[in-house]
Amino acid sequence: MISRALLSLLLVLASAGVASAGTLTTGYLFRGPTQGSIICLGTNVGAKNVKSVRVTLIGSDGAVVGSQMCINLEPGGSCQTAESTSSHCEVVFSGSKQSMRGSLLIVSSDGGTLAVEPAR
Repeated sequence: MISRALLSLLLVLASAGVASAGTLTTGYLFRGPTQGSIICLGTNVGAKNVKSVRVTLIGSDGAVVGSQMCINLEPGGSCQTAESTSSHCEVVFSGSKQSMRGSLLIVSSDGGTLAVEPAR
């Protein structure tokens, strides 16, 4: 029979290798025919580098229309992908949800922001 101490040690060792990860998603935004781009943006608002961030634009049919992977994103840094297809945004990252923010933007062809949908 395994002693409680040994069982506790095994549980601690098994959980030590589990990395935390987070996912933030937005609602769907429709891009009109005369509007510029849709941008999926993930920003590191923490004090440390975020090991990995993937931002993905997903169309109404569930297909990925744009994706970008960023490694060792510095504090204040952003990872983004832009397309011209109506979609929603997904930000998947390593670490704590307190360290990341995400948003979906529609920008005009001259760079002005037309709409912003925060990720939750």
